Amino acid sequence: MTEVRPLLEVRDMRISIPTQRGVVHAVNGISYQVNRGEVMGIIGESGSGKSVSSYAVMHLMKKNFRVDGGQVLFDGEDILALSDEKMQPYRGGRISMIFQDPLSCLDPVYTIGRQLTETVLAHEKVTKEAAEQRAVNMLKAVGLRDAEQMMNRYSFEISGGMRQRVMIAIALICDPELLIADEPTTALDVTVQDQILRLLRTLVREKHMSMVFITHNFSVAAQICDSVSVMYGGYILEQGPIRQIFSDPVHPYTQAILRAMPRMEAEPGERLMPIEGEPIDPIHMPAGCPFHPRCAHAMEICRQSFPDMTEITEQHRAYCHLLKEGDHE
Repeated sequence: MTEVRPLLEVRDMRISIPTQRGVVHAVNGISYQVNRGEVMGIIGESGSGKSVSSYAVMHLMKKNFRVDGGQVLFDGEDILALSDEKMQPYRGGRISMIFQDPLSCLDPVYTIGRQLTETVLAHEKVTKEAAEQRAVNMLKAVGLRDAEQMMNRYSFEISGGMRQRVMIAIALICDPELLIADEPTTALDVTVQDQILRLLRTLVREKHMSMVFITHNFSVAAQICDSVSVMYGGYILEQGPIRQIFSDPVHPYTQAILRAMPRMEAEPGERLMPIEGEPIDPIHMPAGCPFHPRCAHAMEICRQSFPDMTEITEQHRAYCHLLKEGDHE
C-alpha cells in the first residue's frame, strides 16, 4: 500500500536573527507536517517563533533573518532551498498567506478590484475581463455583499471585518493548495471573529485545501484546527490532535496555557491561573528546556538538556523530561 505523503513537512528548521544586542534564536529545530485537507494550528505566546517559521515557508523573511538549517518539503520538494525567482510560482499560487493586519497589507493607492485582478494575472494566463469576473466571484464567496461595488472601493473605506474578508479573497483567488493564516482574527471583535473562523473552515472544506493556522489563543484553535503544535522559545513542546491536547495536555507549558484560559465549567468567582515568571530572552536562551525557568516541576536535567520526544499516542507527542516511559497513562 502506497504511503500518502503530507502536503507540507517542516524538518528541523532553525532561524536566527543577528542584532546589535546579540543573536536572536527565533526558531530552534522545529518539525511538523500538514496533511492534505488538514488544518494544523501553531500556538504560542508572542515571540515564540510561530510567525517567523511560517514566513520562512513563504520566503518572506526580512533580509537580516538567517536560515541556519532544515528543510521545508512542499509536495515532496524542498522549497526552502529554492531561489526567490523559483519560489514565485509557489507564493500566491500554490501557497498563500493571510496576514495579521490587513490594513497594512492592502495597498491604499489601488482599488480592491485591482489588487484582486492583478493577483490572478500574475499567476495565470487569462484575460483581464476573466480575472475581474473571478475577483467579483471571490468577493461573493467570502461573504461580501455588493461585490461589484466593492471592486471600486479602497481598503481605508471599509471596516476591519471587510478588510479581513478581502485579504482572504486575495489569498484564495488562485486556488492555493496550502493556506497560511497568521492570527487572522486578532484585531476583530468576537462576533466578526466567529464569522471569519466559520468562513475559513467552510472554504478549506469546499476547496479541499490544507491550512496552517497561527494563533496565541487556544479557544480560537479549538474552533478551527484538527491538530496543533505548541511552541515556546522557538521550540515545539507538544503536538497532537486538538481534542487530545485539550483533554489530556502533558507538557507543563500546555497545561499552564489551558489553566490560564476562561472555562465554561469554572465556578462563579473562580480566578484564572496566570503563567508564573517572564517569557525568556531569545538572545540569552537558557540551556536545556526553554520553559524550565517558569516550570514548577523543573528538575536539574531540565536545566541541562533539551528533552527527547516522548510518544503519548501514535499522533500525540511531547518533549519533556517528566514524561519518561510509563510515567503517563
